[in-house]
Amino acid sequence: MRTSLSDVSWPRLALVPPAALLSFSLLAQTNVPARKYSSVERMKTAHLKAAHEDVLRLEKQRQTLPPLPDLHDYKSILHAHAEDSTHTGGTRPEMLADAKKAGVQVIMLTDHFRPPRDFIRESWRGLHEGVLFIPGSEARGFLVYPMNSIMDRMDQPRPGFVGSVTAGN
Repeated sequence: MRTSLSDVSWPRLALVPPAALLSFSLLAQTNVPARKYSSVERMKTAHLKAAHEDVLRLEKQRQTLPPLPDLHDYKSILHAHAEDSTHTGGTRPEMLADAKKAGVQVIMLTDHFRPPRDFIRESWRGLHEGVLFIPGSEARGFLVYPMNSIMDRMDQPRPGFVGSVTAGN
């Protein structure tokens, strides 16, 4: 069963520069706690109910902050798959249509790294009917959004790989 983007209540997120996302990914890799429950266990009714109750409790604590000068909020999806994955079941045109219905302004595509397919050259980049698409990939434990194709540098040692991803800011 596929959920339409328009059926989901999306939080408003700031668009983070690709280099910063790589940094967040590096940080997340170093402080990952051991999982208390498996993915299957987390889907049991009691755990889903507890998660829902936590959401309701946290919603009561939510505060609206005043806008900061010269900053803009963009309703964004920071990790999305389209035709690149068998578990996706959707296409970029369907994603675009649902994003427009839900008011999503930015979609950061995160294709699976599957050579020889180039996740940059063979994807959408830029504005499509008012929605900004940024191509990227799940690769080597990172979410990467380079400015240009780095297919010929994917096997570099980590420092060189990070430099290739962040080249061009």
